[in-house]
Amino acid sequence: MSFYGGDSYSPRTPNGSGSGRRSPSSSVNVSRRSPVYRNSPTQDRLDRIKSSVSSLTSQLRHDHEHKESLTSTESALVREMCLKNDQNLALEIERRAESDKALKHLFLEGMDRIDGQLSSLRAAVDVLSHRVGVLENEVKDEKTIRQHAMQDQASD
Repeated sequence: MSFYGGDSYSPRTPNGSGSGRRSPSSSVNVSRRSPVYRNSPTQDRLDRIKSSVSSLTSQLRHDHEHKESLTSTESALVREMCLKNDQNLALEIERRAESDKALKHLFLEGMDRIDGQLSSLRAAVDVLSHRVGVLENEVKDEKTIRQHAMQDQASD
């Protein structure tokens, strides 16, 4: 049996001699609608190939649509995550700015309190310095008076 469905049929030579040359008078013109062509293994094979190509094409379309939907879904998820991250970042920046202001306020209050205490201490030190100076003068005067009193007693 040949590829074309029988031992006697060939597209080149209708008598099956297989000379390889086609003569216009000896060629057989078989239409697709003729029962010989419809039942031939070639037509069956072509139908199977067409069916395979059709199923491959539909599978490729389905895969392409599936990939597009996945890509659009993934890009939507990425956009959503970016928006959430931007919102979280904005909230975090705002929170840190507020805590920074609060810490700065506490620091300045502490500095003002310490400055007030230092001013009080300076005033107290100045008062003590003045009192020490007065006491030193009184002690000097007392020493001088005692020395004079001792000299007066020694001379008497």
